Amino acid sequence: SGVGEIVADGESGVFVPAADPAALAGAIERLINDPSLAARLGEHARAACHEHYSAEAAIRRLESIYEQLYAR
Repeated sequence: SGVGEIVADGESGVFVPAADPAALAGAIERLINDPSLAARLGEHARAACHEHYSAEAAIRRLESIYEQLYAR
């Protein structure tokens, strides 16, 4: 799993070009100046992390693996 699988630009984070400090500064400034956007992105990111990396998600993946193995 990579960052791109969890972070969606404009939905759960903000992407900026690599090695572009001006773009990074602009994105940070945008989030500072728009707390509701920062909160929304944070909530979506937390939900995505919980969906993919929580104990419950790990259990679901293990159950799926065991079911596939049992079906063989």
